[in-house]
Amino acid sequence: MYLHLDDSQYKVARVAIAISSTPTGPFRYVRSFRPLGLESRDIGQFEDDDGSDYLIFESRPSGGFYIAELSPDRLSVARQVAFLNLALEGGAVVHYRDLYYVLGSHLTGWNPNPNVYSSAPSLSGPWTQFLPVAPAVPDTYGAQSGLLLKVTGNRNAAVIFMGDVWKPKELWDSRYLWMPVHLSEGHMQLPPPAPWTIDVKTGEVTVDTKEQIAKHSK
Repeated sequence: MYLHLDDSQYKVARVAIAISSTPTGPFRYVRSFRPLGLESRDIGQFEDDDGSDYLIFESRPSGGFYIAELSPDRLSVARQVAFLNLALEGGAVVHYRDLYYVLGSHLTGWNPNPNVYSSAPSLSGPWTQFLPVAPAVPDTYGAQSGLLLKVTGNRNAAVIFMGDVWKPKELWDSRYLWMPVHLSEGHMQLPPPAPWTIDVKTGEVTVDTKEQIAKHSK
């Protein structure tokens, strides 16, 4: 388990690692460090199709965020792969049909904002200009990016946006927005939230477009 380690003054800015033999724990704390010797705050992780693992971390003094490959034992960072010169957090990466997509959220605290994405033929780039993932709304439907989950079936591969919907005054009641995204030729679009289902065997997604249209046409 990788986690952001900090204090009440937000000055520690380190990555911490804990390990367990099962996903549900108990976890044992191992160590903490600053990846590449840099401050690290909001983090994400990505496993490529070849099994290689990466850490995505925001470094405020650098004014951007990094993609770094993990060591074979997953207990440290081996090398920098890319630096994206835009102040973003909630970094998420997915590999889909020969292209890599990266998604992030602007630094607005608990308040939602237009999450943006970029694409590239390689994790090292070159990355395209960042664009809003949900251009029809100013706040990404109230969500902040957290993970892009690819579900590969025997007919199709679906990519699911998994975002946090924060309630600053009632953090204990904060929820999530999980919604399949549309990916095509380097473009990503997060459609309006609606009920949906996925067949994990085939990778095919079905969205209730009637409710989606009705909800967002009012």
